[in-house]
Amino acid sequence: MPGPQYFRGPGPAAPAPAPSVVVDTFRAALEHTQQQAGLFANRFGKVDFLGERLFRTTIAFPSNVPTGTYLVEVFLVRDKDVVSGQTTPLVVSKVGVDAAVFEYASRQPGFYGAIAVLTAVVAGWLASPPFRGA
Repeated sequence: MPGPQYFRGPGPAAPAPAPSVVVDTFRAALEHTQQQAGLFANRFGKVDFLGERLFRTTIAFPSNVPTGTYLVEVFLVRDKDVVSGQTTPLVVSKVGVDAAVFEYASRQPGFYGAIAVLTAVVAGWLASPPFRGA
């Protein structure tokens, strides 16, 4: 029995798949650009096994990574074959003074805005004497 048939109405034709050379060139350029921006790591770290199923590794994240929950896929590879895999959540959040300011701005946006404007006015007033004509 033949598969389902679909009717495509009037409109532009579907784009042809990109040749593998174009895709490979684009991928290499994207990786290079992202590495220059510090978003792709160009190095591999070591994995320390702490037990039968427990391990530790260090991964560097860029400072501008968006906060949120990411899904990390971990694969156990033995003799170039994937033996097993697991998906686990990784929570990225702000810490320190940045977290406190962000939380305050989220909870009290009116007061945060007023403080920001007041700070800008005071900074402008304090910086103005050298530019005044005497």
